[in-house]
Amino acid sequence: SFSPDQPVLREDLAVWLVRALGYGEVAEMPAKIELKAADAGQVSEKARNYVAIAWGLGLIKGDENDLFRPVDQATWSELASLVTRAAPRLRSVRQW
Repeated sequence: SFSPDQPVLREDLAVWLVRALGYGEVAEMPAKIELKAADAGQVSEKARNYVAIAWGLGLIKGDENDLFRPVDQATWSELASLVTRAAPRLRSVRQW
C-alpha cells in the first residue's frame, strides 16, 4: 500500500520497481534468487527476490561497503538515481 506521509524503505522501493517493470511473477517464484549484497541476510524474505532482481539489473546499488541497507529509508537522492536508471526500462514496458 502507498502511504505518502510515511518513509519508504529501500527494500519496499525495490518491490515497487520490480512490479512496475513487470517482473513480479518472476520475483514471486519459490526459487531463491541470489543477492550479492554484503547484507543480503537482512533483506526480508518477502522482498528478497525483488531486491535481487533490482540489484541484478543494476537499478539499485549498494553503498561503498556493498551494503544494500534494506530497512533504511530511501532518500530523495536515491529515488532520483533509481528513477533515472529505471526510466528507459519503464518506457519499454509501457509500449507493450
